[in-house]
Amino acid sequence: FQLSIFPALIKSFGTSFLRGSVLKLGHDLLVFLSPMLLKLLINFTQSHDQVWKGILYSFLLLVTATTQTIFLSVYFFDMYKIGMWIKAALTSSIYRKALKVSTVAKKETTTGEVVNLMSVDVQRIVDLMPYLNMLWSAPLQIGLALFFLWQTLGPSVMAGLLVMILLIPVNGF
Repeated sequence: FQLSIFPALIKSFGTSFLRGSVLKLGHDLLVFLSPMLLKLLINFTQSHDQVWKGILYSFLLLVTATTQTIFLSVYFFDMYKIGMWIKAALTSSIYRKALKVSTVAKKETTTGEVVNLMSVDVQRIVDLMPYLNMLWSAPLQIGLALFFLWQTLGPSVMAGLLVMILLIPVNGF
């Protein structure tokens, strides 16, 4: 019977992580808004409509890029902060458990294993925090990119996608 630390971590830091996930979602969506605004701006320069439209598109492009940068910066700050909280919680829990371990259990594990658990293994979890949202963010970005490319280029997008998929094993090798 093994206990898992992850339910306790989710209960302790889940809402903060969820806030960061919302920021990541906002950033990912804003990444795709910029090319749309740029397309509108290019169409405006070709049609010479009212000047206020060009100013509006330029202003929206500036606001989008600024907001996108702020979202990503706050996201990484929050994720590293949560990572440090997790590191403190896990290290103190491991240390507290190491102090309470019975003599029989001390014979099964060495001091080096406990120190390794407190430093290296906890650090791996901390390093994972900023990139954990890529599990849902990367497929979302790929899907949106393919959708918008399909709208612009049509079925020829499939040729590029096929080449990328075929090169995955080569890239891995």
